[in-house]
Amino acid sequence: MIKTDGSRCGLTAAKSKKADGYCYQHMGAQRRRTWGAIKKLRGGYHASYVGPDDQRHYAPTVFMAKVDAEVWLAKERRLIDLDEWTSPQAREDAARDAELRAKAAALTLREYADPWVQNRHNRNGQPLKARSQADYRRLLKAKIYPRFGDTELKDITKEDVLAWYRTMTRPRPNRHPLTPCCGRS
Repeated sequence: MIKTDGSRCGLTAAKSKKADGYCYQHMGAQRRRTWGAIKKLRGGYHASYVGPDDQRHYAPTVFMAKVDAEVWLAKERRLIDLDEWTSPQAREDAARDAELRAKAAALTLREYADPWVQNRHNRNGQPLKARSQADYRRLLKAKIYPRFGDTELKDITKEDVLAWYRTMTRPRPNRHPLTPCCGRS
């Protein structure tokens, strides 16, 4: 029906969806993707390719436009050509890890400790009781936050903790320096 140059053909059109209005005679003249695959889905276009590791790798998202899927495939092909390729999943995992490290690097002890107490479990895997959580919070507020509360976790060193711990210890028989003073242990 339609030739590659856009003119009409007198032959009957192929009925398959892949033919897209082309007749069998001119269907083979359509350009075929040389690398990778793009599939049309209900929600958009899904791109994939077989990588240097002989595994099929899929795009991390479904693209709304076919051209976006083609661009993703072109970028993947470029990485392979430059010998800079790693699997998309490995790159996604590395990016997630880097983001978590960056977030943790800017996290202060106070920001870390509050959820830590809330989510802490005992030896049996059960959540801490309200009284134990209150004791942890009291110790944090009274002893730890004054020195380390607003310090970023990445800046707290072993030497800092040991120096702080030495200031907390006083000669008290049979008592741990951080135990409550009210006689409970």
